[in-house]
Amino acid sequence: MDFQPTLEQQLGLGANEMTSRIIRLGWVGRGDNDRTHVEASMVQSRRIASRVAAAHRHPTRRACSIASVTTFENAFITGASSGIGRGLAERLGRKGTRVVLAARREAELQTLAESIRAHGGHADTCVLDVADTDATRKAIRHWNEETGGLDLVIANAGVGIMKPAHRLSWEDVEPVLQVNVLGAFATLLAGLEGMVSRGRGTLVGVSSLAAMRGLPKSGAYAASKAALATFLETLRTDLDRKGIRVVDVRPGYVDTDMTRKNKFKMPFLMDVDQAADLTLKGIERGDAIVAYPWPTASAMSLAQALPNPAWRFISKRIKM
Repeated sequence: MDFQPTLEQQLGLGANEMTSRIIRLGWVGRGDNDRTHVEASMVQSRRIASRVAAAHRHPTRRACSIASVTTFENAFITGASSGIGRGLAERLGRKGTRVVLAARREAELQTLAESIRAHGGHADTCVLDVADTDATRKAIRHWNEETGGLDLVIANAGVGIMKPAHRLSWEDVEPVLQVNVLGAFATLLAGLEGMVSRGRGTLVGVSSLAAMRGLPKSGAYAASKAALATFLETLRTDLDRKGIRVVDVRPGYVDTDMTRKNKFKMPFLMDVDQAADLTLKGIERGDAIVAYPWPTASAMSLAQALPNPAWRFISKRIKM
């Protein structure tokens, strides 16, 4: 994303001033009614800005409803062959967790498993396309029995597409929904079965900061991640007293195979190792939401607080 003024320039102003300037953008060329509507939300937006900035600068302050867990026994990770999934698998393996690595690419899975074993860890592989929801549920049930119980299930597999709406077809959208929505839901629900019977466990879904507001050319991807984020929020509410933690991981731009296809400047692009470190720390703490990097997370939280007239004006000026 690249705002005009740039996102980097806006974030350098401080939370309150950034909110004021973003909101003022929504006034340009609009009538008094819209201006009054936008102006009425300024005080509330500024308060939210201060809280958001503090929360994302100091993620350890974010609330946890269940005590932290620093060691997991058995983990199942989809999308484990590369990116954040691979990074999480490596880190969990070093901590003594038995990791079941699930992804489509068998060769990459074998290489990762051998690396984890070489460092004293325990890793198994599961060649799996989460778009096949029946196979996904069967695989997780199998490994739940095989390991004696999965106490960490991470729905990390995801795909993306960048196309403006007038060029978007159902053939573009369907595979995104199959993986990011149906595949993720199937993963989480299958993992949940064993956790409910044991009264403990951690479910993790990797959504995105893109889930927080409709962005240009991101209709299928942003909507799929918004569906996942809402599903995770509902699971958290329903499972709060069942001893099961639910974590929503919302990365911004991370240097992975998927983002390397982007042909636009990605602000605050994060190294995958740093992203994996932040993600695992948030999972261990049991944070409801793990969002990073904080400048982008803060900007998107502010975007959620803006009235629709202001956001419509701003979103037209985002370059992607």
